[in-house]
Order: sequence, then C-alpha cells, then structure tokens
Amino acid sequence: VSYGFAGIIARRYLSGQPPEVAAAGMLTASALVMIPVAVTLEGAPTFDYLPQTWAALLYLGLVGSALAFLCYYRALRLAGAGNVSLVTLMIAPVSVVLGALIFDESLTLSDYAGFLLLALGLLVIDGRLLSASAWGLRQKSA
Repeated sequence: VSYGFAGIIARRYLSGQPPEVAAAGMLTASALVMIPVAVTLEGAPTFDYLPQTWAALLYLGLVGSALAFLCYYRALRLAGAGNVSLVTLMIAPVSVVLGALIFDESLTLSDYAGFLLLALGLLVIDGRLLSASAWGLRQKSA
C-alpha cells in the first residue's frame, strides 16, 4: 500500500523535481513522523554503540536508504509510477531468495506459493496473458 501511495504522490507533487530533492523530502518527512513514534514506544536512544554498530547505521542510512531512494525517484521519472510500482513487487521474493542463498534459510511451500502468486499477478497486470487468452478464444470461435 505504501509503495502504491508513494508512486501516486510522487508523480502528482514531485514531478519535475530532481531525484535528490524528492529523496531528501521523503526521508525528512518520514523521519519527522517516525522519530516521535520511536521515542514514545522505545524510549530515548543511549548512543553508546560499538563502532561496528555505527558503521552499520551509516551504511543503512546512506546506501540502504538515501542511495536507494535516489535510484527510486530517478526510475520514477524515467519509467513512470506504474512501472516502478511493478518493480516493488519483486522486493519480497528477491529478499527471500537472498536469505536462502546467503544465510542458508530453507524455502517453504508457502514461499513458493507466494512466488507463484506474485508471478501470476505480474502477468495479469502486464496484460499480455489475458489478451493472448482472449485472442485464442476469438480464433477458436472463428
């Protein structure tokens, strides 16, 4: 749902903006919303982290968030909201497969069922599957 709204809102209000501006605005707005929620639910952070923790936080902040959103808004400008939202459907299966490959996690039947549902959904959204079946029905009736 969030990705769907993000594409629509970005197309409506951020069209023509450089990706840097869009990404900075989104990250700032989300921080303004989430920091009070996090402090309320978890309490104030202590900041006495190990250097490895600071390195991980910097990586997640700069590469995992800032760079990712720069790429997202650039792709949004080039490919449009519809195409970008289709790509976001691939996040879950890629994450599950990477977990299996890197961390030796096992894939369950429900994982494969999820992959199948996403693939069918992408085929339906693409439209070629339904138009091909409709074309085949027209050929048989002719």
